[in-house]
Amino acid sequence: MKHRIGIVLLVLLLIPMGLIAAQGEQEVKLLDGTILTLPEGWDYEEDEGLYTFSPGDSTYIRLMLPETLAETYDATLSAEEMLITIYADAFEQVLDEGALDVQEDGVEYVFEDDDRMGIALVLERNDGMMFVDFYAPVDDFESVQQVVPELLSPLMDSSMAGAPQPCYVSTDLDYGAPLRVGPGTNRGQFTSLMPADGQVLVIGRTEANDGSLWWRVEEDEPNANELWVADANVTTTGDCDQIGDTVAPPIVFAEPSAPAPSGSTGETQPEAEPADVSTDASQVPAAGRWNLTIGSEMLLSCEGGETERMPAPVDSGIVLFTVSAGGEVVSMTDASVTIVFNHGGDGYYVGNLPEPLYPNMFAFISLYVTAPTQMRGELAVGFTDIPCSGTVMLSFAYLG
Repeated sequence: MKHRIGIVLLVLLLIPMGLIAAQGEQEVKLLDGTILTLPEGWDYEEDEGLYTFSPGDSTYIRLMLPETLAETYDATLSAEEMLITIYADAFEQVLDEGALDVQEDGVEYVFEDDDRMGIALVLERNDGMMFVDFYAPVDDFESVQQVVPELLSPLMDSSMAGAPQPCYVSTDLDYGAPLRVGPGTNRGQFTSLMPADGQVLVIGRTEANDGSLWWRVEEDEPNANELWVADANVTTTGDCDQIGDTVAPPIVFAEPSAPAPSGSTGETQPEAEPADVSTDASQVPAAGRWNLTIGSEMLLSCEGGETERMPAPVDSGIVLFTVSAGGEVVSMTDASVTIVFNHGGDGYYVGNLPEPLYPNMFAFISLYVTAPTQMRGELAVGFTDIPCSGTVMLSFAYLG
């Protein structure tokens, strides 16, 4: 019997290198998760929290985030003291204190020699002080000065002192936080929020029927009208208490389909619209033989890029399910590999795949049970060293 899950993992490892390499070519993910888009032809370096952005000549923009300043320098320093200290410590330059221009939101220092100009800033934000300076030939200075606010706009829009903070969620779960089409574990899972995704903007909130808190997140997914994540699976930052209650979409239940007869390979529709999971916590998959069919299409995405669709190796075969602990634990045996699933909610199970083929890869399968003999699944794969992930749908038909 072929190891069907291994086949999918192998194909996911063959994601075109261009898709992985393309992510981040023009974008930089900072230590705090903020993503900056570089102008065409610019590159960057990062050295112990000091970012240097440059088109490759004597022009540069440098940046240190509040986290770096707080870890490196005395947090009790004023903005002007901080700027003087940074230049003396990091660049071995002495600033003319009389030329410091103290402003409401920080301090500015302008310097100029025969053919070059520069501006250095320490800005006060809600989360601390941030250092920025930029330097360019006099003839190019005006154009570079226009690049700075555009490049750094994700750091400035609502981060300055006194401005309300947007609400973000992130996760540190290795297998990711399920993103569902509505609030509640009885809603279908569309994809997952992975640790590599960093902070994702929250645009709504509500409580599910069981009283759990859910956040609606902003996602560039053309095939999903709404995406929701459970508060229990994420960490929030910002002014999340200012997010207003949101009306959740209604649940649309699919008509149940008849199970495949015993001894048959069964007929599955891996590309069919998945049914919503049952709200009955007692629903567990029946023990016995199931026919597993791998969907014909994988969804692949890298941070900063669009979701790509790629053919998957359509394959099917028999797997054996066992149930224990009153339905709290389910095991699936595929050839010589056994995957253990833990009950994660109404009709929902999740199990990590053992020994992924790539050292920095992790993979897990989610099962959605609508009845003891009706079930669908999703295989998700992510990487700890690159912000890319892939998913493929799985169909199951009960054989008895």
